[in-house]
Amino acid sequence: MAAAAAASIRERQTVALKRMLNFNVPHVKNSAGEPVWKVLIYDRFGQDIISPLLSVKELRDMGITLHLLLHSDRDPIPDVPAVYFVMPTEENIDRLCQDLRNQLYESYYLNFISAISRSKLEDIANAALAASAVTQVFFFFFDLFVFSRVALVAYGGSQARGPIGAVATGLCQSHSNAGSEPHLQPIPQLRATPDP
Repeated sequence: MAAAAAASIRERQTVALKRMLNFNVPHVKNSAGEPVWKVLIYDRFGQDIISPLLSVKELRDMGITLHLLLHSDRDPIPDVPAVYFVMPTEENIDRLCQDLRNQLYESYYLNFISAISRSKLEDIANAALAASAVTQVFFFFFDLFVFSRVALVAYGGSQARGPIGAVATGLCQSHSNAGSEPHLQPIPQLRATPDP
């Protein structure tokens, strides 16, 4: 019973992520034609949610050409849309606003992992106005129910930080025996430093 509940919750989580990566439109398997190519921008919380559920191959099949941490140095790709999956922390919102001001992407699909305050929404709106990007910003609020304590019970609990960390840890543990397919890992940022 618990295994069936865990599989069902895992399926709902995967469907929710695929919908998010498809600009919040239901993902249709085996659809004709190429996917819309896009960039995935996430924070550590987003990475912890995505990595046990979707492999790098599945991300590519969804049209994700790059997956990068929000606070990494990123070059502009002005002809590609970006899907953001982040916690609405002050630091993350500041960086998101900086991305808007720098006009890094064609459009911005903002998916927040938890509730966002009105003042933070206003900060994003002001940054979009300043960058003349108002028509390029789309807000979505991720359905956290599929990542809630209901899932934690199905996975048998965890000692991880908070419900999101606990569910992610549970998924990592349950997925570790599922096969050897590579999953989302942070892309290392190479930097040249002069010798002393």
